[in-house]
Amino acid sequence: MTTLPLALKIADAVSDAGRHQRRLDIAAVAILLLDAHPEAGHSLAEIADTLREEIASQGALARGTLAQGTLAMSR
Repeated sequence: MTTLPLALKIADAVSDAGRHQRRLDIAAVAILLLDAHPEAGHSLAEIADTLREEIASQGALARGTLAQGTLAMSR
């Protein structure tokens, strides 16, 4: 359970950046999250990789939503 708070903060950071349409400074956010959640036992590289994966995942979801909207409009 020690990883759950960190995972939630990662999701919040990525979601917040997406909502505000701003670029996320992965290195800076990873350092902040590592400092705030040392109990999770993850390295800086692991946190940064997870942030990158979540950002890529959000981008894929957004592209899928746009493609569905385009398809619906073309019918």
